[in-house]
Amino acid sequence: MLVVAMHATAGPPQPNDDRGSIIASTIINSTTEEWSAVFATTGRAYAAPRTIYLHPPRHHPARGFSYFRGVGVAIDLGELADIERFLGADADAIIALIIAHEVAHYVQYLNERRSGIAQQSGLVREQEADCAAGWWLGRANTRRSLGGGGPLFAVPDLDRQLARVLQALDTLKTGRVAEDEADYSAGHGLSAARTIAMRRGLASADVSVCGGGVAP
Repeated sequence: MLVVAMHATAGPPQPNDDRGSIIASTIINSTTEEWSAVFATTGRAYAAPRTIYLHPPRHHPARGFSYFRGVGVAIDLGELADIERFLGADADAIIALIIAHEVAHYVQYLNERRSGIAQQSGLVREQEADCAAGWWLGRANTRRSLGGGGPLFAVPDLDRQLARVLQALDTLKTGRVAEDEADYSAGHGLSAARTIAMRRGLASADVSVCGGGVAP
């Protein structure tokens, strides 16, 4: 895995950056294990995405985890630390789902490049990625329970935690508190719809239930 360190500020990395990068790399390694198994069913090899570590300041437009098309998965170490502060011991699974969502966008890119056909955009694409993130979490937990190694993340209380975290992160990015969830969820959909998509993936061992963009 190629790791590129990028910081949006000139200051030194924060003290918890090393912990954040370890958490992120653990999640990336697990997604690589599961996606490699999926790709192998069609005789294809899967290579992990490049990981880009960012640490933009709060209220900066570059805040947030993302997938840069054809470049790599961006891990916002500041946002990761903020989620840990919000949720404490419950943070790891939410962080894992957010990172797995961005990895799913990378898989969509790989499938699109292979087929030469542009996939659907907008909410359909985002819900596929949410579903695939849930699928990965289920597969990672199953692998661990069967003694195959890999991380184990307790399934989070999505109804309670997801909306809370997304609103808090939006506030830290924009500097204002949005009264309506629709004000900050237009790109990805409301948290209730995202929760349904993640649970659909969690309930299946076959990522094809999530849609053609992430299917092998």
